[in-house]
Amino acid sequence: MKKLLFFILTLVFVACSSDDGDNSIDSPNINPDIVGTWFATTLDSDDGTNLESTLVLNSDGTGSLTLVSLVDGEPSSAETLPITSWYTDDTTFYGTLNGNPDEFGYALSEENNVLELNYPDGTVYYDRISD
Repeated sequence: MKKLLFFILTLVFVACSSDDGDNSIDSPNINPDIVGTWFATTLDSDDGTNLESTLVLNSDGTGSLTLVSLVDGEPSSAETLPITSWYTDDTTFYGTLNGNPDEFGYALSEENNVLELNYPDGTVYYDRISD
């Protein structure tokens, strides 16, 4: 469960300020290739729990993250967290999840149908399930 908790905490996305000290974001970059609904399953090797993640990224810079914990293939808990803001640059995803800001490296592959998010604890690959 420690990995599950850490995974949830690392999914905290961020809206960061620019390096020049200006805390306003006049026109954040929303990569239209990332807009959509994404799905991933990860395994917590400590206790064998699977975690299903559904990531919704809207074109207005909002979204949500739904986490479903599976024990023996059956849902044991579920939580949906709001993404109040998100944007990107060429290699970094910035966002605020449930009020907590963070940033992660990202890449798109498979004709923009796989989203790779590079968290501090490892990489998660999300498959696109809708635009």
